[in-house]
Amino acid sequence: DEPAAIMVLQGSWKRGLLTDAGSRRLVGLLLRAGRYKECVGPLEALLKLYPTDGGPHAQMVQVLGKTKGEKAAVAYLKKARQQLTDAGQWNEWIAATLAEYAFQGGLLRSAEELYVEAIVIYRRNNPQRASGDATLAQYYRTQALVRVRLGRTVEAVDSASSAIVSWGSDRSGRMDGLAVLRQVLTEAKDLPAFVTHLEAEASRTGLENPLVRRAVAELLIERGECKAALAHLDVLVGLDSDPVALHGVRVKAFDCLKQGAAARTALAEQILAAPYEFDRYKELARRLADAKEPEESTRVLTGMVEVLSGEAASHRALAEALQEQGRGAEAIVQWEHVVRLRGEDPLGYLDLARAQLADGRLLQAGLVLAKLLKTEWHPDFSGVVEQARDLLKDLEQKK
Repeated sequence: DEPAAIMVLQGSWKRGLLTDAGSRRLVGLLLRAGRYKECVGPLEALLKLYPTDGGPHAQMVQVLGKTKGEKAAVAYLKKARQQLTDAGQWNEWIAATLAEYAFQGGLLRSAEELYVEAIVIYRRNNPQRASGDATLAQYYRTQALVRVRLGRTVEAVDSASSAIVSWGSDRSGRMDGLAVLRQVLTEAKDLPAFVTHLEAEASRTGLENPLVRRAVAELLIERGECKAALAHLDVLVGLDSDPVALHGVRVKAFDCLKQGAAARTALAEQILAAPYEFDRYKELARRLADAKEPEESTRVLTGMVEVLSGEAASHRALAEALQEQGRGAEAIVQWEHVVRLRGEDPLGYLDLARAQLADGRLLQAGLVLAKLLKTEWHPDFSGVVEQARDLLKDLEQKK
């Protein structure tokens, strides 16, 4: 309960009983609660004790920006910078910390300048860290948000792109970077002008920027401008290093335009680019069935099993898809493959029995359930065994 914690810490601070660590925690809680004026006293006390500590200086910049406006905050920032520089404390971390709090305090120009400086110092001190660099990615990430709010969309997109590149092959980090890129484009007040710039750069250099163009297309689809989005995506066919993502967005564009056949073709291209994603096979099969193309639907499902015929997962996916289509007898064959390939997993037996029951094969279902219940399984499967007992009871009542 943060309000209660603030009350306790403030009481201790007023009585002079709060440690330095407690004072720092109090300031952090007050900032998070937006209670900026109440931060001044504890911050001044900390700065009196630690005049060259960049953290409290940065927090004071945010507080002044929120309470007294940009002019007062910038004046304080200049003074703090000089004090830290004179003390030999100016470094990349200080610049980045001041940048972050300046951003939070609404000092966008100051924040942008400080991020530029922090990035320059960091890259100079870490010349070998070309990718997988969370620190550099974070600097670029926030710099992108600062720049777009300054109306500098082109530079904001460059920063967001740099954040993605800085993450290297780190999937989670790259996803975060892509989210920032989308946020920048969403917040951009001059998106048409930026798109014009993007086209001009591609024409001038002969080089495409697939990440950015794809992100633009996704945003246009969200805004209902699907023809314009598709034009961007068509440019990238054969050029994008991530065809799975590209064709995924193309499916959305074609769906938006209600071009079912084209959407199915794009989904098939996506499957070719990543043949081990079984849900896409099932989705394509469903779309083909809805389009009254049962033979093509079956062919897709069969192809799914051919990709990994020795893996139970492919047979399970096909069995589930066949059941959804009401093709119980064919589903049973696939469940039998699941049991054969993963005999150590009782869930396959349970699903086979359910399929047999649904198809009216009561005797066979009873035999499968009996075998399941006679076998000793790992305790982790106790829930499956309990379901099997309940299913067998239901079966016996039907006889």
